[in-house]
Amino acid sequence: MINKFLKIIFILILSLFPLSILSCSKKPAAQQTTTETPATETPPAETPPTETPPVVVPADINSIVTVGAGINFNSSTGSWSEMDLDPISKNPDIVYYDRTAIVSPIVGALKYAKMTDSGSWKVEIVDTNAPITAITNTCGGGATSANCIGAPNVAVPTASQAQIYDIKHFVSSGVSTAVIAYAFGSGGAGASTSGKSIRFAKRETTGIWTIETAVTGAQILAATTGSVGAQLSTLQYPITGVRILVDDSNRVHLTFVVYASTANNSVYLYSMRSAAGTWSTPSVISTSSPSTLSVVSGAPTYAAGTGLQQAGAAWCKYNSGGTSANATGIVLSTATVDNTPAASTQGFILKCSTANADGSCSAWQGLDFTSGCSGACITTTPASSAAASNQFSRSDLAIDPVTGYIFLGQFVAAPSLTAPAVIATGILTTLSPSSCDSGLSTTAWSTVRAHPTAAQGTMGLRVAADGTKLYLASLTGAAGTNISLSFLPVAHASNWVLTDQVIVDSSTNTVGGGFNFDSTTGVLWGSFGSLTAAGAGTTGQDIKAFGAYPGDINSTTGIVNSWFVDQTNSVAQATAVPMLSAKVAPDGTVGYTYFYQEPGTTGPNSHLYYGFKGGPESTPLFGERMVSNSIAGATTFMNGLHPSLAYDSNSNPVISFLNQGIAASTGYLMIARSANKGASFDLDRVDGSTVTTNTVGQFTSVGVSPSDSIGVSYYDYSTGATGQRLKFAKRQKNGAWIRYIVDGPGSTGTGCDTSTSGGIGINSRFTWTSTGRPVIVYQGLVGGVKTLKFAYATEAESSATYTWNCLVLDNTGQGGNTRAEGIGIFLSSSDKLYISHYDLTAGAIRLVTCDNNILTCAAGGASSFTSERLSYIIGTPLAIASASGIFITTEGKIWISFHSTADNGLFIASKSAAGVWSTQATTIDASPANLSSTYTGQHGVMLANDKGLPMLFYRSFENWIKFFSKQSE
Repeated sequence: MINKFLKIIFILILSLFPLSILSCSKKPAAQQTTTETPATETPPAETPPTETPPVVVPADINSIVTVGAGINFNSSTGSWSEMDLDPISKNPDIVYYDRTAIVSPIVGALKYAKMTDSGSWKVEIVDTNAPITAITNTCGGGATSANCIGAPNVAVPTASQAQIYDIKHFVSSGVSTAVIAYAFGSGGAGASTSGKSIRFAKRETTGIWTIETAVTGAQILAATTGSVGAQLSTLQYPITGVRILVDDSNRVHLTFVVYASTANNSVYLYSMRSAAGTWSTPSVISTSSPSTLSVVSGAPTYAAGTGLQQAGAAWCKYNSGGTSANATGIVLSTATVDNTPAASTQGFILKCSTANADGSCSAWQGLDFTSGCSGACITTTPASSAAASNQFSRSDLAIDPVTGYIFLGQFVAAPSLTAPAVIATGILTTLSPSSCDSGLSTTAWSTVRAHPTAAQGTMGLRVAADGTKLYLASLTGAAGTNISLSFLPVAHASNWVLTDQVIVDSSTNTVGGGFNFDSTTGVLWGSFGSLTAAGAGTTGQDIKAFGAYPGDINSTTGIVNSWFVDQTNSVAQATAVPMLSAKVAPDGTVGYTYFYQEPGTTGPNSHLYYGFKGGPESTPLFGERMVSNSIAGATTFMNGLHPSLAYDSNSNPVISFLNQGIAASTGYLMIARSANKGASFDLDRVDGSTVTTNTVGQFTSVGVSPSDSIGVSYYDYSTGATGQRLKFAKRQKNGAWIRYIVDGPGSTGTGCDTSTSGGIGINSRFTWTSTGRPVIVYQGLVGGVKTLKFAYATEAESSATYTWNCLVLDNTGQGGNTRAEGIGIFLSSSDKLYISHYDLTAGAIRLVTCDNNILTCAAGGASSFTSERLSYIIGTPLAIASASGIFITTEGKIWISFHSTADNGLFIASKSAAGVWSTQATTIDASPANLSSTYTGQHGVMLANDKGLPMLFYRSFENWIKFFSKQSE
């Protein structure tokens, strides 16, 4: 009964309370003693918040296509180089002078090379010479008034260069910044601002170098009270021994020597750049205790080795706990003159003894190691006491961070560099750190015996981090043929031995450079110039670098790695001719062709190259091969000029070009044809003869018809009554070529002009219509004025004869303006013709169009064409080399590329299908602000990429070929 009653009560309870309430008392599933599955409730569907993904705009592609063929490794790049290690990456940075770098209209540039983490070298131009003429692979061809950057302004010397630039680094917030000080400027007689100056360059995070003047010629004259300057530039090295040190506040301490005309009234100057970038007025470094400073004198005859070539500079950080708080940490070595023996150059060491409140040096201490040193002095070194010896002309110093000892490496030479037996490198060493702590002492020095290997000069001296070893890099051999690396096992006591050295490099002639030791990685780094061909010193050296571990220094087993840093010539040496062409093949191959001439050479050292783009779209790669070198054994003057590229229906390249033959006034029109996608080429001589006054084949423009007929337009520059005219050649199926006179003298009957006036056919651009009719746009003469002309033939492609019809286009308001420079053409699939060209006189670009089929427009006459002048400012582009580019999208949008000398760059602009021009042109590339290069954007060729956007090949300010591809609107 009780159980029945309880059951009834339980049922009543269930009827009063919802199941959902009772279920709240359930235990968690893990604690259930039953296996019941609780009821599953489907939660209401929730819509997650919608986030709009960020729009990723593809980055435009910028890439180097080629910097030169690298055929001739004697490429005039090298001279003395300086090196510093990046304090963050620990990789070397090198500064050097390239005598043949061409940055129009300039020859010669100061260059910077940075080793990347991958071990490759990134080369940049820091500064260029001012425009000069009569260049002969030297700075100004030896002219005393030439502006020369980091190089002498006389003929190239036959031995080591002088130290006239230096490189160090700023460090701030974990970022290092390369900075360079260098000699710059031209000399002149009389003017107070004459003579060379010192410039200072800083590499910004963008990779652009900003340049400022550290010391002007006027300041040099003022500091020296007229004792120097009037004839500064007549010396080979009027400014030398340029050294900079950067303290812990990123202040730059600059020292250098200035020479007058006879090198016997030279002075040492000092200036400081504050952290805010302000340079102090330069002051003369003078000393009174213990010795008086007198910088090198003697005749400036380079072969005799007199004069200061390399000075040493280091921070004395021992006493201050490894910091360089102000100028009192500066220690310098230099060469001086002494009267006993007469005219001998002797060693001298300098130290800043007192600093101003701003951190600059106000007083200097000096020690002459011949007359001022009373200890074991330098006079015991071989040949040091000989008259006119070159002691200390090349020196470097290092300071032991553990003991504070100062080590001086110094070079001693007899007057003649041809007597290596008396040339030696020695080490002078402090016995205590007193010189580093409190000042220079006359008794604290001892001489370590000279290195037993005859040396041409000291490149650099470094000390191990623990002070146990000295490392020395030097030029050795009878003619400075070797770069040698050696070490002193116990820096304070031992002598040099021959087994403790290794030859890094050996060539016809070498030029010393920078030397550094990184105590963190334990690597010894060096830079040098190496001439690998005959004629030492005549055209300069390749710049090379080496990296070695101390264990590599062994005369029998040692091997040191070395690299070419800069040895290739710039890709284009001729500025007065078109040198680049590009095209897209039917299979999508993007190809290019270019002319290349090695500087200072003729004959087989000029070449034609063909290449194509490969690799990923975002990081394209470019490969190339030589197409033509010399023709049929002729003494080729120029080979590969005026190239033009087209493709046949099988995507095989066809290239037209000029072979300028046995003389400058003899030329042949050539065609290079490939049947294997550019792996090899057959060469056809199409037009021209051996007559000296016959130059045929300038301004070539090649095209391949839909049925694979090859046609080419070109300029016949032959002299005489029948020269200077536009011609056209077509290749028959049997391989024979038919030539036609299109316009100009001799075109009677089938051509356009029956007069004898020449100058017709320059800048020709040729294309086939879709129906196989030849169409040519070119520059012609009308009343002696250069204008835009158009020629076409109505006969079928297969015709053996053509009758040409010509129109004068876009001459409204022309007056005497020169037009039709830098012509670009585009023929649409419906045979609509679009033309871009320069009005050279007005400094403007013009667009010419016709809304109908080209043959319909031609039949309607010049009035069928419309023209407009674009509002973009382009200045006055260099004639011939400043090609414009044009193409039209399938939607009818017009893209135009052009070179602007007003802005020293390459630009693109567009006109929408609705007829609206972009408000401003887009910069593709431009010369750095510190350079006046007019090269950037020359020879520009614009194509459409696979996105229907502009793709360009062009000449950069470095005189390289570069590539650009626009990836988004």
